[in-house]
Amino acid sequence: MLNEKQRTAVEHWKGPCLTIAPPGSGKTKCLVERVVHLIGVHHVKPGNILVLTFTNEAAREMKDRFIGEFSSYENLPFFGTFHSLFFQILKEEYSYHQSNILKQQQSISCLKEALNQHGISYASINLLDLVKEFSCCINKNIMPKEFESNVLQHGFFQVFQTYREKKKKYHLIDFDDMMILVLELFQSRPEILQKWQKRYDYILLDEMQDINELQFQIVQLLLKEEQNIFAVGDDDQSIYGFRGSNPKIMLSFQKHFPNTKMIVLDTNYRSLRQIIEVSTHFICHNKNRYEKDCKGFLDGFGNVKYLKFQEEGDQVQYIINYIKTKNPSSLGILYRSKSDAMLLAQMLECQKIPYFSKESFSDKILNIVLSDLITCLKLGYDLEVKHIGESDFCKGALAFDSLRHLSLFAGINYIRKGLGYDRYLYNRFEKDASFYEYAIRVCDLLQNETMNLPPTLSVTEKIEVLEGYKAKETYRQKNKEDAKVFLYTYHGSKGLEFDEVFLITVNEGMVPSKFCESDMEEERRMFYVALTRAKFSLRICCIKNRGGKEYQPSRFINEMKN
Repeated sequence: MLNEKQRTAVEHWKGPCLTIAPPGSGKTKCLVERVVHLIGVHHVKPGNILVLTFTNEAAREMKDRFIGEFSSYENLPFFGTFHSLFFQILKEEYSYHQSNILKQQQSISCLKEALNQHGISYASINLLDLVKEFSCCINKNIMPKEFESNVLQHGFFQVFQTYREKKKKYHLIDFDDMMILVLELFQSRPEILQKWQKRYDYILLDEMQDINELQFQIVQLLLKEEQNIFAVGDDDQSIYGFRGSNPKIMLSFQKHFPNTKMIVLDTNYRSLRQIIEVSTHFICHNKNRYEKDCKGFLDGFGNVKYLKFQEEGDQVQYIINYIKTKNPSSLGILYRSKSDAMLLAQMLECQKIPYFSKESFSDKILNIVLSDLITCLKLGYDLEVKHIGESDFCKGALAFDSLRHLSLFAGINYIRKGLGYDRYLYNRFEKDASFYEYAIRVCDLLQNETMNLPPTLSVTEKIEVLEGYKAKETYRQKNKEDAKVFLYTYHGSKGLEFDEVFLITVNEGMVPSKFCESDMEEERRMFYVALTRAKFSLRICCIKNRGGKEYQPSRFINEMKN
C-alpha cells in the first residue's frame, strides 16, 4: 500500500519531478512502483526507462523488486549505476571491453611510470592517496593546476597529465575516465547523443543528493524536450563531498527545471517518535536545506539516551555487558572514525562476541606503532633487535635506557613526549592529517589500556602486552546476514537500519572532526545519517578522559537537547 504522498510521486507522468525522501520514507518503494506504473498504466516500453543509482547493491535491490512484479518481461528497464551506464555507452560507441577497465595494480604501475618520468621518487608517497586526489580533482570539477595536493609537494599537474597519458597509451580507463569520455562524446557528436536520447524516454535518479556536476551535465544532455526526469533524494543525507557530491545541485533543481513538481514524503516507517523528533530537531541547525516535517508511522515513543563515561574503557565495557545481557538481534555500533572502534573491536574478540564489519581493524598504522614501541622497549633493555621497525624513529641515538625504570604506561608516555614520538608521527604523516590523527588515537588507546597495569611487569611481559594488541579477527563475520552486532562508520551506515544503535565517542574534536571545521553542515548531515539508522532505541555516548587527556561532549549533543 502507498500513502497519499507516495502515490502522488508514483503516478507523476510527464515533466520534471523532485521527490524529497527523508530517512525511512519509502524511497526505493516509490522508485520501483513508479517504473511499474509507467509500464502498466502508461504502456511505456521497459527498455525506454533508465534508473540510475550509485551502488551496485542499490541497483540490484531495485531490479530484484521490479522482477518480483514483472517476472515475465524479457526486456527490462536499465537499473544500474552511473558508471555501468557510462561503460555501456563506451562499449557500444567505442568498442571498449572489460579488459579496458583499469585494475588497481595497473593504476599503480601507470602512476609509478608518470612519477619516474618527472624525476619524482615514489618511495615515501602513498600512491593510492595520490590516485584518490586525481579522482577528487575530476569529481569536484577542479582544474588540476589549481588543486592543492596533500601528497605531492610539487608537480601535481604534470604527474596528473602524464598519468592520464599512460592510461591512454595502454588503452585503460577508470571510472572517472568513463564519465569524462561520455561527456565529451555527447558534446562533440550530436548524432550519438540523439541516439541515446531516443533510447530513454524516462530517467529516474536515486540518491539525487549524491550527484556531482559532471554526472548531472550528462543527465541533462540525455533529457529530451519533455524533461521526463524523476529525482528522489534527501539533501540532509548528502555526506560524500570528499567524492565530489554537491547537495547544491539538488537544492537548485527547480532553477534547472522551472516546471518541477515538488513532493515531500512525510511519513517515516522506520523509527519511533522520539528518534524522529530528536534527529529532525538536530538537522534543523543546518541552514541550506529543504524544510521537512516528518511524522512516524509506528506506534510507540522510542528510547533516546545520552550516556557519559569516565574512560573509553568504561564505554566499551558498558556495550559489552549490554550485548551479553540483552542479546540484541540487530545492534548497530556507529562511529565517526575507524580508530574510535579499535578498542571495542578488540574487546569483542576477547569476549568471543561475533560481529560484522566491512573493514578490517588489523591495519598498517596500528602495526607500525606497536612495532616502534616494542623496538623501543627492546633497545631500552639491551635486547636483540632483528628489525628496527618500518620507521626511522628507533634508529636515532635516543635515551631508551630510561624505559627500564618506568611502568608500561609511563614508558609509552616517555616515548611519546620525552623522546618525541608524537612529533615524529606528525612529521611522518604531515601530508595526511587523518593518518596522523589515527596514529595518535592508537597511542592514546594503548596508554589508556595500560594505565592500570602493575608497574612491576618484566620487559618480556610488557612486550607480550603490546603484542596482544595486534588486532585479531577470529570473530569478525564475513556474512552480515548471520550477524547481530554491526560495526560501521557514519559513512558506511548510510542506507542501513538497526533495531538499536549506539553512537560511540561523540566528543568534541571527533564529532565533528577537528579536520572538518570548514564544512560544519556536512559534518552535521553525517551525524544525522547516523542518528536516523535507529528504529527503536538510540544511545549517544561520550567519554570524559582518554589516555590521560580530558575531552568535552560534542557540540552536537547540545544541539540535539536544546
